[in-house]
Amino acid sequence: MAGDNEKLVQEYQQMSKRAFVLGYTGEIGKELVRVLLSSQIFAKVVLIGRRTVTYEDELYKDVVSVHYINTYMLMHIYVVY
Repeated sequence: MAGDNEKLVQEYQQMSKRAFVLGYTGEIGKELVRVLLSSQIFAKVVLIGRRTVTYEDELYKDVVSVHYINTYMLMHIYVVY
C-alpha cells in the first residue's frame, strides 16, 4: 500500500504541477505551506497575499519574493522553486 502511494507521488512530481496558496499568513495557511514544501510534490508553490513575511526556517530557503501592484491593493507573491 505504501508503495502505491510513493508511486503516485512520483508520477505527480513528474507532471511539474504548481500549487497556489491564498491566505498563507494565517495559522492554517502556514501549516499548509509547510506541508506542501516538505512533501516536495509540487514543482512550485506560489504564495499570494497582502502582507510581506520573512521565513527563517531552512525549509523556506528558496522562497523568492515577487511584488504585484494592483490599482486597488499591493499583493505579495512568493514563488518557491
